[in-house]
Amino acid sequence: MLKSNFLRLFLFSACATIASAATVTKTLQITATAMSSCSVTTTNIAFGNYNRSLLNTTGNVAVTCTSGTTYTIGLDGGANAGASNVTSRYMVQGTNQLPYFLYSDSARTVNWGNPTGGPTTAAGTGSAQNYPIYGRIPANQTAPASPNQYTDIVNVTVTTTP
Repeated sequence: MLKSNFLRLFLFSACATIASAATVTKTLQITATAMSSCSVTTTNIAFGNYNRSLLNTTGNVAVTCTSGTTYTIGLDGGANAGASNVTSRYMVQGTNQLPYFLYSDSARTVNWGNPTGGPTTAAGTGSAQNYPIYGRIPANQTAPASPNQYTDIVNVTVTTTP
C-alpha cells in the first residue's frame, strides 16, 4: 500500500505540474527618436580670367535635411580683410583686393547674406535641395595691382530651427 500511495502521490504531482503550466504574454515597446539633421555640399565659384569686363558665374549649395526639418542658409562676408559685411566681399592676392558679389537670384539683385537674402528658409524633404549662388565681378573695377589668382573663402551656414 505504501508503494501504491507513493505512486498516486507521484502521479498527482506530475499532473498538478502539467495542469498548472501557463503562458504569459507581455509586450515590449521599442522606440527611437529620429533627430533633425542636415548635410551640406557646395560647388565652388570660379570666375575665370578678369580683364575689367563684367564677369558672371554660378556655384551651388545643396542641403539635405531630414523631412520636415526647417532650416536657414547663410553666407558670411568671406575671410579677407575689408570684407566687413556680406555686401563688401573681396578676393585677395597678397594685399591686393578684387571685389565681388554673391546673389540668390539670377537677376543678381538680391545680395545673399548671413542669413538674409535669397532662399533663407526652407523645409527638408530628405533629398538634396539645390540653391544656386550667382556670382558677379562688376565691370571696370580698379585694375588688379598684381596679375595673379585672387581667392576668398566664404562660410555657408545651415541652421535648423525648432
